[in-house]
Amino acid sequence: MRLWTSVFLLCVSSVSSEFDKGEWKDVKIKQGPVRGYRDSSGELWTFRSIPYASVPTDKNKFKAPLPPPTWTEPLDADGDGKNLTDFTEDLLSEEYMNMKKIVRAIWHNFIITGKPVPEGSPLPAWPAVSVGNSPYMSLGQKLELGNAIEPKRFNFWQKIYQKYYREPISPPYPQPEIHTEL
Repeated sequence: MRLWTSVFLLCVSSVSSEFDKGEWKDVKIKQGPVRGYRDSSGELWTFRSIPYASVPTDKNKFKAPLPPPTWTEPLDADGDGKNLTDFTEDLLSEEYMNMKKIVRAIWHNFIITGKPVPEGSPLPAWPAVSVGNSPYMSLGQKLELGNAIEPKRFNFWQKIYQKYYREPISPPYPQPEIHTEL
């Protein structure tokens, strides 16, 4: 419930972009006291940038978010939070940028030619799958073609495929009538 309260307060705060810092109100949430301000219309109290989780770091960075921080002094909830949709590539490493470039080239080739690595490409050759031959591209420190997928990894993905794959369903017969009148 507290999470939804925080989310609601954040949503309400996005309605207004300006507020008068002269009139404020403190409210208590699970993490601690939060100080909000009236919006410019004077009709709404706005509470911005309330942390709803903490970011895992280091070896845990891909795990679920951690509980939000707590505080004892009123948190000034008057700023805009981080915009997670603003993806600038300025801070990405050269290695990551190069990998993005390679993956884009592979997808582009596949979409245009049906082959991820067409003849004459500077990328390693990638032959088609056949009986007894299951080549895959390893996107590690260096790009290289592999042929024997580790059984543990193969079984992992096979279970996911079997669990979620659904056979295509053909449209109902007879086909519905097409109406041309308005």
